Amino acid sequence: MPTDAEFDLIVSIGVIHHIPAPNPIVQLRCERPGGRMIVWLYGEEGSGLIVQSIRALRAVTTRLPHVMVAAIASLLTLALDVYIFGCRYV
Repeated sequence: MPTDAEFDLIVSIGVIHHIPAPNPIVQLRCERPGGRMIVWLYGEEGSGLIVQSIRALRAVTTRLPHVMVAAIASLLTLALDVYIFGCRYV
């Protein structure tokens, strides 16, 4: 890993827990002011509702025209934005 690297954003989605020795990765820092590191870890337990919801959505969206999938994605993005906004003030 280069020591002189600078990152604005580091994102890890479901990866860190698969790395045998994750410390060098977790110790990476976003050197630029305002930089962020986002790590999402998940486990099989407790995620049944999420998995079922995604499978159902996928079963429908794979049969829809792209314009409809884009509209659904926009609605889900809006819902996520509202959720994130709410989390900041709870």
